[in-house]
Amino acid sequence: MKTQTPTDEDIVTMSKRLSNYYRRRYPTAEPDDLTQDIAVALLQAKQRWKPNRGAKFSTFAWTRVLRAVHTHVARRHGATRYALEQHRLPPMPLAWEPEAVQHYLDAVAGRPR
Repeated sequence: MKTQTPTDEDIVTMSKRLSNYYRRRYPTAEPDDLTQDIAVALLQAKQRWKPNRGAKFSTFAWTRVLRAVHTHVARRHGATRYALEQHRLPPMPLAWEPEAVQHYLDAVAGRPR
């Protein structure tokens, strides 16, 4: 199975979808700043990701995205990332295909398919 490096358009789409998800989870997060922090995390992951090592991009980028979200929320509320990481987040889909992500977001929001 060959995994492709996401394009910049893919990064924008992913960051908007992830931002929408995390705004529901952290309603006090600033939407534009959160989207930007997630996009920066995804771009950094894109630069460092090496597909020949066998990990999917989504798996590689996931920790960077979580750290970016936790840092954003912690900065905004004066909390530490450690306190935020104590709350378990539901697992994201293993692939970044738009259909899989949308299905996951619908399930989290309680919308029937």
